[in-house]
Amino acid sequence: MMTGTGNLNVIWSDSWSDSSTTIGTFAFKARDSKTLSMTGQVTGGTNTRFLTGSALSALVAQPVDPCVGGPTVGTVTLGN
Repeated sequence: MMTGTGNLNVIWSDSWSDSSTTIGTFAFKARDSKTLSMTGQVTGGTNTRFLTGSALSALVAQPVDPCVGGPTVGTVTLGN
């Protein structure tokens, strides 16, 4: 898995949120054998903080076995 595309769907739901949504699309590229770099933009949703066209970027650790998949950790940044 060297490159690819995907969708990000967020439901903002915690004690202070209004359960609004943010939807985005992104492209990713393997930076090394341990991380994926993602860039894209917000494409819709009901959240008024991150409007359509806002930037989306992330740095995400690859799963232990990328062929099988599984949970991983990362940081996603929304906004310009």
